[in-house]
Amino acid sequence: MRAARQDWFEAQPDLDPDTLVFIDETATNTKMARRYGRAPRGHRCRMAKPRISP
Repeated sequence: MRAARQDWFEAQPDLDPDTLVFIDETATNTKMARRYGRAPRGHRCRMAKPRISP
């Protein structure tokens, strides 16, 4: 494993940046934001959140 890792590390300068593809697999979405907040009784909950469009 150590040899394979070292080979990969040494081959990095040969990579062409124009051919690299990055995939975002975090699966984050603005619709995952909470729709409701909490505040002490008698106080308003004032928090910023992304706009959720219907």
